[in-house]
This record gives sequence, structure tokens and C-alpha cells, in this order.
Amino acid sequence: MKEKTNPALTFPHQAPELSAAVEIAKGVFWLRVPIPFELNHINVWLLDDGDSYTLIDTGIDSSRTRDAWEPLLGGQFSDKPIKTVIVTHFHPDHFGLAGWLTDRFSAQYWTSKETQERTDFLLKDHKDEGSDDRQLYYQQHGIEDREFFENFLKGTLYRDIVSGSPDCTRFLDNDERLRIGEYEWRLIMTYGHAAGQITLHCEELGMLISGDQILPTITSNVSVHADQPEQNPLQEYLLSFKRYDDLAEDTLVLPSHGKVFTGIHKRISQIIEHHEAVLEKVFLLCEDASCVNEVVPKLFRRKLEGMNIILAFGEALANLNYLYYQGKIQRLLSDGLYRYQQ
Repeated sequence: MKEKTNPALTFPHQAPELSAAVEIAKGVFWLRVPIPFELNHINVWLLDDGDSYTLIDTGIDSSRTRDAWEPLLGGQFSDKPIKTVIVTHFHPDHFGLAGWLTDRFSAQYWTSKETQERTDFLLKDHKDEGSDDRQLYYQQHGIEDREFFENFLKGTLYRDIVSGSPDCTRFLDNDERLRIGEYEWRLIMTYGHAAGQITLHCEELGMLISGDQILPTITSNVSVHADQPEQNPLQEYLLSFKRYDDLAEDTLVLPSHGKVFTGIHKRISQIIEHHEAVLEKVFLLCEDASCVNEVVPKLFRRKLEGMNIILAFGEALANLNYLYYQGKIQRLLSDGLYRYQQ
């Protein structure tokens, strides 16, 4: 599959092949491992830490992804161990192999408190805990495939593609500084796509490891979840971009998906403009009172299957919640179903 590009940005480095790595600055390695989704890869970052390596993100837990790691760990990077695994946020393509890799190298595991709380929640067997609240949520929003959503909330789908939860040996926080090898990295925390997502900026290198907050050609999913139905994640996501205001335009952005690029503020403007356009479209769809299930097929024209059903539903509700809290639409409960109207 040919990788998309963005003419407003500059892409100074050729992407590595799947299961391969390239050094894009002294001691900074770009690795690309496969994931079995429509988006077929995740970029992870290996930083030289003197007598060891620090790894940023891991890939999901699957036989294919583990197999992809073997030639890297047993070949190019067999000279020294991974001492620290940093996970940017709880999504399984980032967290999935954290348990496997930390066990393999007796490595430390560092992440944000919010990531630890979310992974603990998703890995816990909730059984019937809170089921009445969830059933009410499903009913009020017209969700038809309740079993699929229920399995997602219980963590059944999540546990299938993660290798367990290592004990966090250090919680990371916004504006904290980490010395990794020769360089200092400042942590910039973001919200909306995932609470407490870690991004890392190195002023000396002029680099930002951006996680899923800033991607070059696609926009990250921003969703409302069944256990947090009143949240306004889209507002949190858009406000998080303010934290990059002081970064130079020629900062080299290292995203979790797609190619390394420069043009950070151009890309942030594009992302914000995209969300503003989607919000306008959702607002127009609420000319007549509409429930989420009526908005989704008009907002996402392609056929949705599997996990994309949950992502689309959560994103549509995130847009509706944003407009509701802005006072641009009202939320009406009628016949046990929430409908949204201008």
C-alpha cells in the first residue's frame, strides 16, 4: 500500500521497511513494526541510552508483531538491552507488547498515571460491574450491537492484543525532563485522543516524538467512551495543541503512524481546520433531531465493520458533546433515546 503524503509538509527521511530500522539522528532510531489493522504499521522509537536502550511504544501483542521484533532484537540491536520502556498512551498498538518486552529484558516501565489507570481498567474483568449504567447508555444512544460494545468496555477485545500490564516503576508528568543518553527530553502531555498521552520534545535535536497527537496525513480518533459518557474529549484534544506553540516550525516530528516530517504548525492548523469542518457538518446534521446512530452513517459514508464501528460511534458522540457543551445544540431525551438538535 502506497503511503499517503501531504504537500504542505516536508518528509526528509525515507521510512524503514516493516521490521526494519533507520537512524535519523545520532542515537535516535526509527523502527516500524506491523499491526493487523487497516493502518498496517506503528512507528516506535529506540533511543541510545549509553549502555542500554530506551524504547518508546511497542506494537500490539500478536504473533506477527512478536516475530517482527525478533530480527531487530537479535540483530541490529542485540549489542545491549532495553533498560526502559515508555508507553505514550493506553491504546493497544502502543501498549500491547509492554509486558512482553519488560519481562524479556527485566526493563523498567514508565508511563503517565492516566495511562496506568486506563490499562488497569481495561484489563480488569468487570463482569457485571456497572452493567445497569452501561445498558442505560446503550439504550439512550440507540446502540444496536450491544454485545460488541459490551465486550469492548469489559476489555475482552483489548486483552486479546496486549501482553499483560507491567508494574509502572515511574509515573511521568507534564513538563518533566528526562536525560536519555546524550540528550534531554521534555515531556508534553496531551488529552482528548487519550488522557495523559506522552509526547517528548528534545530542543537540542529539534525533535518531537508526537505519539498520535500529530500525524502527517490522518487525524487521530477522538471518542467518547461508554464509561465516561459526559466527557468532552474533542475540546481537550484541540486545547492540547496550545502546548506546542513554542516549538519551531522546522521541528522534526516523529509520529506514531506515517512518515517523519517538518512543518508542525502547518499540520496543527490543518488538523484544527479538519475538526472545525466536521463540527460544522455535524451541526447541520442536527437541523432535525437526530440520535447518534442517525448521525454516524451520514458522517462516515463507507461501510463500517469491527472496531471501526466503535471508533465511528465514539467520534460522532465526541462531536455532539462538543457542540452541546458549546451551547450550539440541545440534547433531548425522548422515548428513552437521546436526540440532538440545533
